[in-house]
Amino acid sequence: DFIVETLIKPFFSEKLRVIKYYDQKSTAGRLLASPSPRKMKKGLSLLFELAVSYPYRTQEVINAITAFLRPTFPQEEHVAPDRKEVLELGIRSLTAIPRLDENGFPRDFDIHQIRIEDLNLTRINFKSFSLWGCQFLNVILSHSSFEEADLGGAVFEKCSLEYADLKHAKLCGSFMDNGRPTRL
Repeated sequence: DFIVETLIKPFFSEKLRVIKYYDQKSTAGRLLASPSPRKMKKGLSLLFELAVSYPYRTQEVINAITAFLRPTFPQEEHVAPDRKEVLELGIRSLTAIPRLDENGFPRDFDIHQIRIEDLNLTRINFKSFSLWGCQFLNVILSHSSFEEADLGGAVFEKCSLEYADLKHAKLCGSFMDNGRPTRL
């Protein structure tokens, strides 16, 4: 009984947990690949739950979310009205994840060159995000934080930035966008 309780049960319990993680991550990937915004939102929600439930896999989940957002919302295309909630959920999911891992090292939040438009992101925390080349169009960002964020070449057009925190934000140009300077 002692061997079963101390060695065998924990071993199989952890193996089942790993299998469950990969199954849920695979399910989220299928949902994100769907053309249905409702399924995309379910996929993002599932990924966020994985980030919370598996702290040692959080960067992997962050990478999956950002890999979905960048090609789905490119900076040169307008956001389809039925996908605005998907974009908002993706951004809110990323900004709700702790910036440091359990060892105190910063995580990589890279959503460069996406278009964010017609959203209310009041009090959103983009601290330490890589947002270079992003297009913010008609976005409410009052009381939001861009502390230490990379905003090189980002464009803020018709945006509300009242009381936004830009402390130590990188506001240089983006050489990946033909040297475009940051425009606030």
